[in-house]
Amino acid sequence: MSNRIPTAVAQFARLLLADRPDELSIDVVKPPLVARRGILTTSRMQYCDAPFNLLGRELEYRIIISGNCFELSLQLYLNINDHYRLFVYSRRGMLTSVNLTTAEGVKDGLEIAQTMKITTQSMTHTGRAIAKQRLMRTLAKTGVEIDSQGRVTFGTFNAKRGFVDTSTKAFLRRIISVALIKGHFMGNKGLNLKHLQTVKLDALSKSAANRVIPAGLREMVFERDKSRCRLCGARVKDGAKLHVDHVIPVSKGGLTTLRNLRALCSRCNLGKSDRLPGARPQR
Repeated sequence: MSNRIPTAVAQFARLLLADRPDELSIDVVKPPLVARRGILTTSRMQYCDAPFNLLGRELEYRIIISGNCFELSLQLYLNINDHYRLFVYSRRGMLTSVNLTTAEGVKDGLEIAQTMKITTQSMTHTGRAIAKQRLMRTLAKTGVEIDSQGRVTFGTFNAKRGFVDTSTKAFLRRIISVALIKGHFMGNKGLNLKHLQTVKLDALSKSAANRVIPAGLREMVFERDKSRCRLCGARVKDGAKLHVDHVIPVSKGGLTTLRNLRALCSRCNLGKSDRLPGARPQR
């Protein structure tokens, strides 16, 4: 790696390579799909052999979907706009890409997040809007941290401490899951998830975050809460994916301040909806 590569990006790539799992369970449908490392075809996916790809061919997975082998390649490189991005390609083209953004207020920190878009040219403007709405709702239903504008937060990374809100395995599982779901709704990637949970075409619930929480504030929450869920105690090192949750929901006047934020695992965050603390779960 070149000395010009930012420290956090270099460490992020090293961690992905060091902790790469040979198999991942992808829970976007039932029964779950299984992603196995290594692709079977000799056809060259876009960019996968280029020397500027920091991951080489070490993060490529194959998944059997409806009897067909679907292959994915995760690649990390500096794009034409001088930003490091993590890409997920299939043989039919790019499924999604994720920004590695310098975390404001955090030395050698990265926020890995991206606003979801549907760019399929064969769709009408209305068709793309409907597909994006379905995508956002489906991601929210599957426990992905997504705000009302479609911004997905995959993880927060610190060059010294690694992931502070997720594990490497959970991070890879999440980005592959999002890529598959997005590819399904784009409709031009040869991907059809027949058993994907259907969702209503309404807006995201008020419990979805209505504002972006600054990366520096997110890391302060995870450090204070010792990277574990404040409700059930689930920990990052045990595979939990943590969200930053408003104790008093935004929809009920809660502020985005350290005092009103806490770490919750995805399971507990989905279960609480936008109820106030102490309110009984809905039945």
